[in-house]
Amino acid sequence: MIKQFKPIGSILLTILGSLLIAACTGTTPAVVTATPSGPQVFTWDHSPTAAVFQMSRAQTGELYSYALNRLPLCTLFGDGRLVWTTSVPLTGQQVLQVMLNEADTHAFLAYAISDQHFFSVPDYAAHQPTPSGLFSIDTMTIALVQGTYTTRSYGAWPKNEYQTLLDKCTHLTDQPTLYQPTGGWLSVEPLTGTTNDSRIVWGADQPFQLAALSGKPPIWISGDIVQIVWRILRRGVGAVQWQEANAAYRVNLQVPSLSAGAPPPPAITPTPFPSVTPLPPGTFVSQPQGRLPPVVTQIPLKTSVAATAAATAIGATSATTLTAVATVATP
Repeated sequence: MIKQFKPIGSILLTILGSLLIAACTGTTPAVVTATPSGPQVFTWDHSPTAAVFQMSRAQTGELYSYALNRLPLCTLFGDGRLVWTTSVPLTGQQVLQVMLNEADTHAFLAYAISDQHFFSVPDYAAHQPTPSGLFSIDTMTIALVQGTYTTRSYGAWPKNEYQTLLDKCTHLTDQPTLYQPTGGWLSVEPLTGTTNDSRIVWGADQPFQLAALSGKPPIWISGDIVQIVWRILRRGVGAVQWQEANAAYRVNLQVPSLSAGAPPPPAITPTPFPSVTPLPPGTFVSQPQGRLPPVVTQIPLKTSVAATAAATAIGATSATTLTAVATVATP
């Protein structure tokens, strides 16, 4: 059941020009002016892959694999699908979803725009000193047909704007369902050094071998196997070491339209694993193993891995072949 919104005052929002993204430029963001009387006027892309509203939290200096597996805290898509994450003790992270109808989608956006004065919230990060060492940056974005506006902050939001909208996003319904991706781009990299992350044993009877994919361009996986990989990564919130034979690896799964910088689904028809149908050469941007530099970047809006190499549909496999041998550690 969708919870009802509180009544919103009668305000006409006049969108002036193109709204500026201040994500990484340090410029002062555009402000939408409001005038009294009349219904609210704004429109958005209604496609199911368009992120109309999104809240994310990026960590600079974290492992590249952690960044790839990190998910936005809340995303509202154009068709009304709302997806958000919750922390669950002992079981890691749940990803939940609900479908909003047109009226409820409009009401949620109106709550952010009118009641919370979203377009008047400064881009705090543009006026804050850059923290030293490891730090996080919170980001909120609304993307309308009239333009896109992003606001960020390194620490506490002066008027609690971030937490207020996050609470609203995650409490619109008391009957959510679990979000399960139907496909995603999987990449593997070798794990060097020691880690306290939870460990998964990847057996030789799995549909692909990690050693064969390590350091290679991402492949597209779908079906039962993507569900298994997804559940393992969510249980460890992305911080998982995958053991195969005597070697350890990091596994990354990027879901189009949801994961940070995820490429779109393959344009070509996937072929059964292990057949590989390469995409045009020169489209893969490799990233070095190790930690991201502690610089101000908006990871959710940054293309971290380009679409590449193999588009592959992998057949079903049994979850019983995956053995957890350690407890989950949250990064």
